Amino acid sequence: MIPTNSQKRGVETFVVAKAAQGALPTSGTLVGSNGNINLADGQLGIVSVSPYGGIAMNSFTDATPTFTEAPVIGIYQGTQYSANVVGSSATYPLWVRPFEKTQDISGRQNNIIVTKQAYRLDAHNVWVVGAPSTNAAAAVNTLNSTEYRLNIGFRSRRYDELMATQVQSANLTVSTTTPNWAVGFNNDLKIDYILTNLGYEVNRNSSAFLSFNRYRGTSPVIALGIGTVATNGTAIDSLTAGSTLAVFNYKGIVRSITLTQAMLTSIVNAATNSGFTPATSYVYTIDLASAASATGGLISGLMFVALDHKPVYEDWIPQVKVNLQVGLPSGFDFNTVQCASFTNLDEGQGFSRQLDLWYKNTAGQRKYTQKHTTDPVINFPSPIVDGTVYNTYVINHGTTSNPDINSLVYAPKREVVLIPRYSTGIATNPLIALFEAAMNSWLESTGNTAIKE
Repeated sequence: MIPTNSQKRGVETFVVAKAAQGALPTSGTLVGSNGNINLADGQLGIVSVSPYGGIAMNSFTDATPTFTEAPVIGIYQGTQYSANVVGSSATYPLWVRPFEKTQDISGRQNNIIVTKQAYRLDAHNVWVVGAPSTNAAAAVNTLNSTEYRLNIGFRSRRYDELMATQVQSANLTVSTTTPNWAVGFNNDLKIDYILTNLGYEVNRNSSAFLSFNRYRGTSPVIALGIGTVATNGTAIDSLTAGSTLAVFNYKGIVRSITLTQAMLTSIVNAATNSGFTPATSYVYTIDLASAASATGGLISGLMFVALDHKPVYEDWIPQVKVNLQVGLPSGFDFNTVQCASFTNLDEGQGFSRQLDLWYKNTAGQRKYTQKHTTDPVINFPSPIVDGTVYNTYVINHGTTSNPDINSLVYAPKREVVLIPRYSTGIATNPLIALFEAAMNSWLESTGNTAIKE
């Protein structure tokens, strides 16, 4: 029986496809008669590496290989040197790598487990304070001559590791004091006044915008003024990824952000979940000049969108997301005013930076195993393309041997196969279906289960 509870760490190898390489070769040999590799730069190929199957050794399998055809396989990746192996040269002390390859995967083992993690969009933590004007029970209460105070705490791996011992250091507190409004003053205008002033103060301290002096704000959050009156507003469901959204007016200059797809999706989901229907709710430019004035659009809620940490030049922490904790310590009736998180953060899956750090911490260090104390550190370039998103396939398997009559040695192995989610634009990469069909055919013929998602 092969042990599956080994405490050994599986040694990783990486093969990484390029977006333009959507074909999987299904015939021919790995090495051509001229000594070159029959794979384009960034192209993957499944190769029979055993002399005992129906497919010749070092030949590509067909589209649906079986154990009988190829009892042992390897997944190969072409490189920039594949087309001209003999005529290529590399910068000293590195050497020409004509291909990249996984470790041999033997179908004779009955513990091959292949998992797939499809690319998943990330998400920002979003809180909403206030409610649509139609929901008076959850709306902001209004009091004369009262200080309204709002506190936003920031939680993340970076904050917890670097600032956890400094009590209340990772937070932002803003406040505004209401005037003694005249009797009969419109309640919706009072709410607009309170939220406009608080939103302005939050944005003035946001890391997304320049501050009033030479120092930039440091708080990873922006405040969006939202409501259900169309005047001077932009409908939430009309926002698009890549577009610019005006957030607030600071000393006559309108400060804006560029919406990413993750930010847009998080905003729309939070609006929907908090009662601000995207089709009939609007985002307004927060402007102190129009506070308590219908001309600026009536703000009945503030949406707080957490921003990502900005990695430093040499940054080895994969997590960049921030969690918010919004409190209403003064002025607000916290028992009734809506104040809740409506979109949870998600680091996402398949992003180039995450995978690049994984590669550099494992396989990237083993390719060049000489001195790692020089500056700069000598290593082979990462095959992971910055800005590309990937589907990730992890193949866990292993080999066993009997060094003597009483002993069994099990060596776990792990192969990481990265395939770009898109070939061009938002077109699904055809290699995904081809690779999964080939691997599932081979896995099931060996008695193992198909790829698990």
